[in-house]
Amino acid sequence: MKQKNLLFIFGLFFVSLLSAQVEKNTQIFETISVTSADTLIAANYLNPNFIILDIRSISEYNIKHIENGVELNYYNSDFLSSLDTLIKDKIYLLHCASGGRSGSAFNSMKTMGFTEVYNLSGGINAWQSAGFPVVTSVSPIILSVSDTTVIFTNTEINTIDTIELKLTNYGNDTLKFLNITDLSGTEFTTNFNLHDSLTGLMDYSFNIFYSPTDLLDDSTIFTIETNGGTLQYILKAHAITTSIVDINTNNITIFPNPSTGIFNIRNKNAKQIEILNLNGQVIKYKKINSENYSFDLSNQKKGVYFVRLTTNNNTFVRKLIIK
Repeated sequence: MKQKNLLFIFGLFFVSLLSAQVEKNTQIFETISVTSADTLIAANYLNPNFIILDIRSISEYNIKHIENGVELNYYNSDFLSSLDTLIKDKIYLLHCASGGRSGSAFNSMKTMGFTEVYNLSGGINAWQSAGFPVVTSVSPIILSVSDTTVIFTNTEINTIDTIELKLTNYGNDTLKFLNITDLSGTEFTTNFNLHDSLTGLMDYSFNIFYSPTDLLDDSTIFTIETNGGTLQYILKAHAITTSIVDINTNNITIFPNPSTGIFNIRNKNAKQIEILNLNGQVIKYKKINSENYSFDLSNQKKGVYFVRLTTNNNTFVRKLIIK
């Protein structure tokens, strides 16, 4: 029995060592030739998880750079802290002019926990000497990191379901958001912020919310227009319910909707009403004991909100639009 226990303990120890070794080897850090770098770039063309990181000064960068390469100045006083803010699990091709600065940054990125980094041997000088192209232009390019088909399945009626989406700027100029699809009139909403912008080193995350009020399948196309192209997401959803009776007997009326912020809610079974913004934060809460109740949200920003109404047995969600 003692021998079996020892074998079992040894087995666990061996598995632990093996797991630690696998974990240790999850990082890929290699110094590669210009030919290998060209192959790497071609293999990852329009890959939203690939970044060419040029750590020369902006004056060097403006004279020549690899197409879609993004500049992060090695000589900036906050270079290391800026480097540490980058997304660790993307694939990076790192280079400077001849390899000195990139060698130092390469070691720093390994310590910081980046998972896959390739250092271009000889830098951009070796790249150009080998006849590979350089450019002077910059441009933004929008790409989706997430799947562009978004499917909500088995969302209960009168609840809010959320899916987070992520996009990126694959290019090297600032990506500016110009317009998005107005989802009014659908059972989808979003917290996408048109006032945000995106450099070529960061991703942008936003949410799509689905709040079904019936059992019909829903679908629409959500379009994002930018100065770096147009991106489309196909939104599909299917709602379910556990109680048809509750939906039929708990009629909720919100009027006017859309409104300027002053509106009424009518429901004979309501016990409390909450108003939530698109981030899920409760901005208004009231316990009620009457069939009709008035709200004034005229001091809130225009946009989409949710009304969450609770009865003795159920919770219902309705969309509210302030214009």
